[in-house]
Amino acid sequence: MTDSTGTAVKFSRAFYKEQRRRLERARDGLLAKAGVSAIRTAAEARGAPVAEDLERAAADGDQEIAVSRLNGSRETYQAVVAALTRIREGTYGLCENCSNPIPEARLEAVPEARYCMSCQSEIEAMTPSGAGRSRPHARTPAGREQSRV
Repeated sequence: MTDSTGTAVKFSRAFYKEQRRRLERARDGLLAKAGVSAIRTAAEARGAPVAEDLERAAADGDQEIAVSRLNGSRETYQAVVAALTRIREGTYGLCENCSNPIPEARLEAVPEARYCMSCQSEIEAMTPSGAGRSRPHARTPAGREQSRV
């Protein structure tokens, strides 16, 4: 894994293992809270995406209440799943905006963090509620905003 300057960013294997364990526990807790752990288990047993089984259960009506409870935590759930994906892909710990390393202490405090503190502060400053989830924008020479994708 490298940062925006091409410098290798490495955390210890123990750190990755602990973060993966914490994220998996958070994911499982969210699913259990929503009452969909049985759906998740069945989906994993078949190798199918959990979302497909949730949709199928909602269509059947028997898990509609559980699915609606998950909807309230969907953003957190998606952030946790995305962090687990970044661990698998080798991009965990890199800011999604500037590609600089996210400090280990921040990841310990917020394991699903997508941005370094500098970019997170910029995002929060751009949104009225201070809870921005989108990426910061750069100004073009003409003064228009351009997404930093």
